[in-house]
Amino acid sequence: MKNLKRIEPPNFAKFLRQPPPKPPWLNSSISMKCNASMTRYNYPTEANNKDYVQTTIDPSQRMSTIDFTYIEKSTAINQETTAKSLDLIENTGDEETELTSTKSSSHNNLQPIKSNHQPQLASPKRYVANGLRKHLEDGCQPAFYVYNETTGTHHAEEKLNWEKVGINNGNLFNSSLNEAIVDKNGYYISSVCIATVAQSIGYVAHDGSFGGDRIAVDGRLITGTATASRVSVARISSSQKVHIKAFQNTSITFADSSSKATSWLMFYYKTENVFYGRYTGMDRNSYLLFHDIVANQNIGYFGKTIRITEKGLYFISISIDIEKGPSSKVNLFRNRNEYSNGQVGFGSASGSVYTKILSKSWIIYLDKNDEISFKGNGNRPILKEHSSLALFQIEKDSALPAMNRFSNEVTDTKFLDFPVRDAEIGNHWNSRDHAYEVWTEGVYFLTLTVDAQPSSRLSIDIMINETIAGKLFHGSRSFSGTHAVTKTMLLRLEKGDKLQFVIDSGLTRNTRLFYTGFTIFYANIRENGYYISAVTSSTTTSKTLSLEHVGAFGGDRIDVNGTFNEGVSMTSRISVAKVTSNRDVFLTTRGNNSIAYSDGSSKALSWAMFRYPTNNIFYGRYTGMNSRRVIFNDVQALEGIGYDTLTPRIIEDGVYFISISIGIEKYETSYEVTLTISNSQNTGFSSKILFGYSKQSSNSQVVSKSWVLELKKNDRISVSSSNAVGSKLLGSLTVFKIDADIERPAFSAYSLYRWRGAMELDAIPFKNIYYQIGNFWNNADNTYEVWASGIYFLSLSAGSSISEKLEIDILVNRKSQGLFLTYENRMNWSGSTLTHSRTMLIKLNKGDILQFLVTRNSALQNTFDVTSFSLFYLSKT
Repeated sequence: MKNLKRIEPPNFAKFLRQPPPKPPWLNSSISMKCNASMTRYNYPTEANNKDYVQTTIDPSQRMSTIDFTYIEKSTAINQETTAKSLDLIENTGDEETELTSTKSSSHNNLQPIKSNHQPQLASPKRYVANGLRKHLEDGCQPAFYVYNETTGTHHAEEKLNWEKVGINNGNLFNSSLNEAIVDKNGYYISSVCIATVAQSIGYVAHDGSFGGDRIAVDGRLITGTATASRVSVARISSSQKVHIKAFQNTSITFADSSSKATSWLMFYYKTENVFYGRYTGMDRNSYLLFHDIVANQNIGYFGKTIRITEKGLYFISISIDIEKGPSSKVNLFRNRNEYSNGQVGFGSASGSVYTKILSKSWIIYLDKNDEISFKGNGNRPILKEHSSLALFQIEKDSALPAMNRFSNEVTDTKFLDFPVRDAEIGNHWNSRDHAYEVWTEGVYFLTLTVDAQPSSRLSIDIMINETIAGKLFHGSRSFSGTHAVTKTMLLRLEKGDKLQFVIDSGLTRNTRLFYTGFTIFYANIRENGYYISAVTSSTTTSKTLSLEHVGAFGGDRIDVNGTFNEGVSMTSRISVAKVTSNRDVFLTTRGNNSIAYSDGSSKALSWAMFRYPTNNIFYGRYTGMNSRRVIFNDVQALEGIGYDTLTPRIIEDGVYFISISIGIEKYETSYEVTLTISNSQNTGFSSKILFGYSKQSSNSQVVSKSWVLELKKNDRISVSSSNAVGSKLLGSLTVFKIDADIERPAFSAYSLYRWRGAMELDAIPFKNIYYQIGNFWNNADNTYEVWASGIYFLSLSAGSSISEKLEIDILVNRKSQGLFLTYENRMNWSGSTLTHSRTMLIKLNKGDILQFLVTRNSALQNTFDVTSFSLFYLSKT
């Protein structure tokens, strides 16, 4: 593999030599959240010089969370803040106690920080730790919620126009076309709420997927507003489109600025157990039959009964449209026994020839082999086009809340209260405040049902923190019996929010009430996924800094030792964790008297994290030595790669990212760590990590290096070391397959360039290419030319000579994106080269020019291939 294939660029490369006009630069952080729906750039200014600025970018279908944050202040950290998480620690006193750097006027060169400039340790009164955490939202799932604020008249077959977009994860809803455009295969939940005013009708249908499911509401016999909703399920393939259209003559819909009475929501939901069938008739015992099966996976269906094949928590929703006739009910049966709150009421409507869908939902714990059925108790005909049953399993996890509560009476004149529960996971119902209290932020699917016979107009305000988020309307009628009316919504809820159901009108203790209840569950269900955490750490003269992951990543540490340096020491580490639910991840400090170094330009203390969809991955922590071989038997992630306790083995041809982190604890000899790729064709590959030694230091240090390589089936990856390395929490091996093509570039190269000079800047020539596809390395200008815009992950390693400093400026279009720093050694060291590294996420646009410049008086070592950089595409901007 010495002669790795180089992908030659297209002929138009010469036109990209000159950088384009300077775009807005991401000076602070990249943050891509799945609940983002807008682009916002914030820049530090002289008037507003914040230490931490967050930039939110439109979400991508491919990635769920991309985050890059850094600290601009050097920070003294003591044991008081160790118990908290490391973050921006702001000086709240009058004195200036932070570390500072002196920058030359000609360039942002950091001068060595002398020991007499070190700050005193901060007291808790002077420094406040705000908590640097990353909330893992694995699997950013497509979801939207749209609604109208004005009334509208729609002719038959006319597409409904949606005025407001409340939620639009993954850009599932196209506002200009007023339709959903699916970009991810799987099961989707759709729910339409239609409202109409007195003496009017509302009649709409799905067009596209969901098989034309209709939603009908008749307001001709009511006073006030009539509403109806329906929950539909369909398995949809990528590129399919869905919209809502008026059906049959005209529809007059009702809405106002607060009610969201006419709305449509749709979201992707990953579930292995699902059933959706449309009503086809009744058997002779009045059991409802749903033989028109639209979706069925791992659910048994035997005519009138649905059989559960896996124990769990299930969402059930029935929609029924019964024509004119006497009052009636449909009953939910579990194992042939009537469920305690399973009735759906249908009042008489003898004067109406139109229809109205009535619906109700439940969240219920079901055991394997439980049977679910529905039975009518009257002779009223049910309309096939409007009636259906949806059932699917939802994840039972304290990090993914779900709740079903109900009541059979009006217990308060202001709030709906729900003293009886069927299911409650995660968040909490506060009976004293009549509120659903949110502990886990995210997007939730809510159904609110009122089965009543109001004597006057009835409306319920759905309120979040005392602000109306939507309304349920239940118009009064000249009928006998109760009507089950349901409102469905998607809500984005933050930790600490309170959800309440406030009686606006029409519901008193004298109201004939059969049932009120709500169901709510976390709609952005997560797929299992792998997260990559990349921390760059730095410290100053005579100091050490030890950072540790808390949460996922199992306590992986990043130690940097400044006791042998005059100035700044820098290192980095890449960790991998498989995440299956909501997790908070912290970086905390270990020990006392730690100094974290950074400034406004270097980004020397930074943290990047992203989810990467791959089916071929290995991550193992160091566990010991077998002769000279380094063993990584504490395996944290293994999928699609073979492992025999000694060496990972490639199973599938492709392009792979590889990263080694080695913990050095004893400085009694120099270290030479070698990565080797071996195969039966003897076309092997090897690369080095070097580290000198000093008997004067006993503190630990992490050294790392990364590569992008094209590997073949049965290639074996091994790591050897000239000496025993440190503890398992300091060392690890990462291997995972990446998507690499012309549109998703990847690059890896090294330089044998050696520099000891007094010139201001000199570009490093990375002419020795491990792998290249997509973008292009320009040997003439020593620049990396970008053809595909996107967010990229960058890893840079370099070797500095003993007793000399090294400073590399990472430039895009001649503007600094961060510095690679390591200052001169002031101790009696042996060995020749010290390997240092840093990682970052970087935004690159088509036409950008990336360079690595060695700054004034730096010394770059050319031993082996220590100086190298690797880069691969993550997502669109």
